[in-house]
Amino acid sequence: MKKLISSILFLAFALPSFGSEYALRIFDKTNEVLEQKETALNLEQVKELAAGENVDVQIAYERLYQAQSKIALARANFFPYGLGDVGIIYFTNSFTNLILVELVTSIPSKWFAVASARHQRNAESWSLKALRENIRNQSALLYYNILKEESMLKLARFELNLMEELLQARTTEAEVGVRSAEELSSLRFRILNLRDEYLKFEGYLAEEKTAMKILLNMPYYENLELQPEASFLSAEDYNLNTESLALMAQQRSYEVKAAEQTVYAAYDSRRSAQWSILSFSGIGFGYLSNVRMERSRARDAELRLEAVRTTVYNNAYTRKSMLENSVDFFLAEKNISDTTESFVRGQLAEFSNGTLPVGELIESELYYLRDFRNMLRAHYNSLVRLDDLERIVLGNISTSELVSRDDFSITAEYVGSRIHFKFTDPNNRMGEVESATYSFLNQRQAPIKSFRKSENFSARVRARRINFPAQIEIKVVMHSGEVLKKRITVTE
Repeated sequence: MKKLISSILFLAFALPSFGSEYALRIFDKTNEVLEQKETALNLEQVKELAAGENVDVQIAYERLYQAQSKIALARANFFPYGLGDVGIIYFTNSFTNLILVELVTSIPSKWFAVASARHQRNAESWSLKALRENIRNQSALLYYNILKEESMLKLARFELNLMEELLQARTTEAEVGVRSAEELSSLRFRILNLRDEYLKFEGYLAEEKTAMKILLNMPYYENLELQPEASFLSAEDYNLNTESLALMAQQRSYEVKAAEQTVYAAYDSRRSAQWSILSFSGIGFGYLSNVRMERSRARDAELRLEAVRTTVYNNAYTRKSMLENSVDFFLAEKNISDTTESFVRGQLAEFSNGTLPVGELIESELYYLRDFRNMLRAHYNSLVRLDDLERIVLGNISTSELVSRDDFSITAEYVGSRIHFKFTDPNNRMGEVESATYSFLNQRQAPIKSFRKSENFSARVRARRINFPAQIEIKVVMHSGEVLKKRITVTE
């Protein structure tokens, strides 16, 4: 009897000391997972390093340089004779009018060949930009995966410490007969499983960091430290119209712009083949076959462009849906975590008052760690989905920051018997505009293409040719090859 009383007294005084080292620091430890670091790389820094140092980007730069060189080669064909040829012609006095005729009659074909090479150069330029965005998106996936694995590793380490304290408390309780040997064995088995999970997290983290160092071109031995993301997503911040996002993705897509330039290059290549009939080199039995082949290539490029546009459109819908689902799941997990946190805070108060055993406190904290871990996992998964959507839209999709690049307007005013149409660009990119084409839908007026920069690329139309309300589509071509389109309705 005396031994039992002493054991109970020992248990009563020993339990608070068991809980003092880790159990009382539960919220400090969980908050450490999202604490900001002074020297860590943030997401934008990682993206810039990845896009700048990547070998694929360097290869794409070389392809762009080669495409640029092809323009110079196409221009050189306007006078295809080298210094040796000119010398031979001069000294042998073999110059004939046929050479001059060939040079003149081949100009249209060579002109379109230069234009085709220029569009191919633009296509390579847009493909390079698309590649950079893909690499930035891939680096974001690795970035969030590393932060997720680091969080899981820290929480698993702390959970191990808590379970070691729980084992001490349960062992003490078993000595006085409160707990059975089976319960101790079950707890030890839980600890072994957690140690195995901890080792898995270490392996996953090492693999992710190795992949990131390869992407950033960092030495293997160099330390990689990333900045945790402490800002949580909210459904209200991304309550956007999916159709508008999909259309904007099509307009902004670098892949679409590259495919458009490929179509323009195919058109010019077809025209070059058609006009080659004027030159001696184009006359022959293979002329019709060459023209048909170029026509087929142009049709192939058109179909590929349509396929790219459809893919971008569908990807916008798919990724928007995945983001919404991931944010909803995260918010549900956060609600569970917040509820468990409130319960644990109450348990801590009871423990401080001496009315709750340390074992019960630690058990409730282990439940909280599980819920907090699930919330963090959902948090980083939702950030991955957000970056996936912003990759396809090519911009920040936050409601407060979503701005359309083609946010220009068309104005119309009467000047005598004519109507002057012109467009204005609030983004002040008029210096980058090459031309503007006005198409008057269901009207007697043919499309008008304007190159007049000094007049804001305006177009003048006789008033009697326009029936109001009139639907007008404007296509703005930038010097870079980018094409912006907008359709409006103009009332009288």
